[in-house]
Amino acid sequence: MGYSHSWGLQRVFYRLPGEARINSMAASWTTVEDPPPFVVVSAGRSLFRVDDLLVLADLVEELGRRSVNEITP
Repeated sequence: MGYSHSWGLQRVFYRLPGEARINSMAASWTTVEDPPPFVVVSAGRSLFRVDDLLVLADLVEELGRRSVNEITP
């Protein structure tokens, strides 16, 4: 198992038993890193982090623009 900065964020690299392929996932999805300050302060009262909600809002806005542009000639 390994841990490094890749694809713009910290990632955990691992290999499943019996496989040659190396897999990876965001370190924030694991217990490798300390929890973000927001998670500690919110003490489980919020299901989502503000940064993640802002990214989601941007994605929804972009998808909305694409839909309108595809419908409008």
